[in-house]
Amino acid sequence: MNEMNPQITRLYSKGILREAATFQRCYATIVKHVGKYVLLHKDSVVNYFNSYREATAEGFRRFDFDNFLVKRVRKPPNSTHAKRRVAGRKSCHAILRSTKHE
Repeated sequence: MNEMNPQITRLYSKGILREAATFQRCYATIVKHVGKYVLLHKDSVVNYFNSYREATAEGFRRFDFDNFLVKRVRKPPNSTHAKRRVAGRKSCHAILRSTKHE
């Protein structure tokens, strides 16, 4: 596996680090589906869904109790917006936290 973003290893359990790395690696393609939920399994982007419920149901149907990740597709905040939000705060924890439970 390629070198992983340290933030990824802090945000995800060891069981889904592979899927989290797949999300990071494929983000340029995934971001074209903003508003959808992406289902990831191992090194694959499986499909996109309109709801979290549909995505998790398909994940359990196809992979049973094997690890998979469902994540809402969002555009990252642009750098100008991020700088404005951080300027009045002691840390950027609030911005990082917003990606934790997607």
